[in-house]
Amino acid sequence: MAPVERRSLIDEHKRVPMVDLGNLPENLEGRVADNPELLQAVAAELRENEERYRAVVEQAAEGILLVDVDSKRVLEANAAYQDLLGYSPEEILRLSLYDLVPYPPESMDCYARRVREQRSYVSGERRHRRKDGSLVDVEASANVISYGGREAMCIVVRDISGRKRTEEALRKSESSLAAAQRIAHLSNFDYDVERDVARWSDELYRIFGFAPQQFVPTYKSFLGSVHPDDRQSIRRAVREALYEGREDSIEYRILRPNGDARVVHTRFEVVRGETGGPIGLIGTVQDVTERKRAEEEIRELNQQLEQRVRRRTAQLEAFNRELEAFSYSVSHDLRAPLRGIDGFSQILLEDYADDLDEEGKDYLGRVRGASQRMGRLIDDLLDLSRMTRNEMRRERVDLSALAEGIAEELERAQPERRVEFVVKGGLVAEGDGTLLRVALENLLRNAWKFTSKQPRARIEFGVTEHGGARAYFVRDDGAGFDEAYAGKLFGAFQRLHGASEFEGTGIGLATVQRIVHRHGGRVWAEGRVGHGATFYFTL
Repeated sequence: MAPVERRSLIDEHKRVPMVDLGNLPENLEGRVADNPELLQAVAAELRENEERYRAVVEQAAEGILLVDVDSKRVLEANAAYQDLLGYSPEEILRLSLYDLVPYPPESMDCYARRVREQRSYVSGERRHRRKDGSLVDVEASANVISYGGREAMCIVVRDISGRKRTEEALRKSESSLAAAQRIAHLSNFDYDVERDVARWSDELYRIFGFAPQQFVPTYKSFLGSVHPDDRQSIRRAVREALYEGREDSIEYRILRPNGDARVVHTRFEVVRGETGGPIGLIGTVQDVTERKRAEEEIRELNQQLEQRVRRRTAQLEAFNRELEAFSYSVSHDLRAPLRGIDGFSQILLEDYADDLDEEGKDYLGRVRGASQRMGRLIDDLLDLSRMTRNEMRRERVDLSALAEGIAEELERAQPERRVEFVVKGGLVAEGDGTLLRVALENLLRNAWKFTSKQPRARIEFGVTEHGGARAYFVRDDGAGFDEAYAGKLFGAFQRLHGASEFEGTGIGLATVQRIVHRHGGRVWAEGRVGHGATFYFTL
């Protein structure tokens, strides 16, 4: 950069003290030629100002750029501007203003004319282009100065990219906050008590049904939107907060301009000044109308459910009374005739055996067998009804011990049979011990019965995982069943084998199912004809 050109920049901006030429004697030009000492003094002052200019401009934090007004060629650029755009001193002097800004040439020509006409023009925020092609946000101001006998624009720029990033982050944060408030129907406010002025978030205007430009939020205008029956409670809550220090929350109704009523929940805190006195309130307001409606619907549904439960309970109590009456009738009114039939049949066989032929004796034997089977069926039906009516008692039950005890009873009853019992130890569950014993007894006796035709049988009690839950099982290698009819297994009186082949009443598995259901579990079976069966249950 030529020193003479720098002097023109100094003269125009007066950035550093200059020689006071007004105090020099008149006819200085002629006298300087006759006074070498004065000439040396002026030259020294100019050199000092040049150095001062260079130090100020080069060390300035702002970028300073000089361009020719007509050609837009770069005349000078300080170190801050070069560093901002990433150019070396030699590179930047080969550029024009068109290279340094991302705007059309005609736009820059218009810009230069305006600066020239106004002589001082502040352009505000603009963008300049770095050497790598990226853009940087700057705050720029420009004016026209004389530069070596021509006009030049002096453009001073300040890097505001950091501020712009902060503003953008703040804008995104505010946008996210507004979106979150809109989704949650939650808004915020702050209220200046002394000036009676409030600031509302956009969501708060929406909750109250106003456009921001149509409503001035003051305490009075706010109360005007509150339901008349709730205004007194609002006044009391604000008074207690400001003058008694009670910060609280309150629910109240508001009326929108269109007449729509909403329920809102407000939480607030007191803002105190330097002296500790209240100067304002800050808080949140949430539209809870839908929640209140849902709560009301739930209350109504609960009331309806309670009524249904009461009706159902009354029906169940009536049913249980009828069942108890039926059980009493079965126990007494049916047993007596059956005992009579069995007893008189036995007397006939014993006392009149000589008068009966073999066919008659066979008939009486069948009558006795039928009456005895009916008696066992009555007992099973009564047991089944008790499974439903008896109150459950929860306790820790050792299922393995129960299974081993039942197995010993079965072996003692028929010691001639060769059956291998395999019981997994340590199987403990929570439930009613009496009911669980009945269930296990039915399952194990069922396995014992259907392996009776096997010369050597195996019955196993164990546990496995099924659907993430613990499932207990009883497995045998006996007669099995056709899985196409598995759905009939747990119905009362449902049998997949004839009575002549395997005895039974068809009540045992129905009893197991009721017990398991009372324990909140389920029961199912798998099997193949001639290859045994496995019964699973959960608790």
